[in-house]
Amino acid sequence: MEGLAISILFALFTVICRSQWPKWEYFLQNTQDPREEDEPCDNPDICVFRFDGALLFTNVERFKNSLKKTIDQWMKNWGHKESKKEVEASNNGSVLQRPESLGVEGGPHFLIVDCKAMAYCDYMAANAFKEVTFSSFA
Repeated sequence: MEGLAISILFALFTVICRSQWPKWEYFLQNTQDPREEDEPCDNPDICVFRFDGALLFTNVERFKNSLKKTIDQWMKNWGHKESKKEVEASNNGSVLQRPESLGVEGGPHFLIVDCKAMAYCDYMAANAFKEVTFSSFA
């Protein structure tokens, strides 16, 4: 009987810890191959943010702070990866500079919030999504 009580308390403790302090990460990837899911990509236009846990009123501030930190890091990384290719002009032989891709000209383009690990969300979570959307990209 004592072992059962200890195992129930331990399971309850781990559930509480996982819901209060969920793991989050961001990575840059543009493939659909699940084996390459965690490998970073050199494409700075896409950022995928994953929050592993239910998004509730108890951890909504942690979600907003971690997403803000991710966006700031993405913007910082994006600015440094703005590489240019040299292209020789055909008429006068001078060297022109052009961006590697069209996406490099304007700024980061796609932020994907991966919600597959969020089993449920509450009203505060919906407000957090709205807040982050309008404060980060307005």
